[in-house]
Amino acid sequence: VGVGAVVDVAESVLTAASDGSGLEARSVLFGWRPAGTSAGNAWECTEVSRGIKHLHADRITCMSVAMGARGPLLATGSRDKTVKLWAGVGIGGEGERKEPWHVIETLKGHTDWVNCLAGVHVQETQTPLLVSGSRDRSLRVWTGKARKGSEGELAWECSGVFKGGEM
Repeated sequence: VGVGAVVDVAESVLTAASDGSGLEARSVLFGWRPAGTSAGNAWECTEVSRGIKHLHADRITCMSVAMGARGPLLATGSRDKTVKLWAGVGIGGEGERKEPWHVIETLKGHTDWVNCLAGVHVQETQTPLLVSGSRDRSLRVWTGKARKGSEGELAWECSGVFKGGEM
């Protein structure tokens, strides 16, 4: 098992790992949270991708947090050339409200592996942005805009592409 990405989400840590190689590779998301013991260094681990539909078709290579209309979203990039945005609540500890993680949007446009992501929130305009980088030597800027006819939902669109130092 190889760890492909790590990100801090809602007082927990999410990791993406692969459990195979080549065509047999499968990405798995794990959630880690403090165990609440007096040991201070103990962490509990839960597989948060169990039962998730629409996980990437290939390994997850990077993760970041992007701001959504209703709070933070998990963004994952993959060797399948896509970025997926996920909504969910926590990792489901005892007594904690648990909402399954689910894909809310798949962003397409890269022609090779997505290997880096960065979520940005522009304070002046309250605009959420996500930047994705790929082995295709491009950066894509994704902008979250209010979805028409839907309260609090965002539609994500590519608002800029930087390739080979040009826009």
